[in-house]
Amino acid sequence: MANFDSLAGKIMRHLDLMNVLVDATQSMLKNSQSGNFESVEQIADNRERLINIVRLLQDEIESKLQ
Repeated sequence: MANFDSLAGKIMRHLDLMNVLVDATQSMLKNSQSGNFESVEQIADNRERLINIVRLLQDEIESKLQ
């Protein structure tokens, strides 16, 4: 298990969250193609929260690199 306080741990967590974002985007596309727009809206809300978390994590990573 990675230590998420370390730089390497933060980078690994960032990559994991980016993969979750890709999955959410693909799920949004699939649901929109099938007309399930309620699910698209729910996924979009969760995806937006994930993006904010990724931004915060990216800021932490960048500050550790400086």
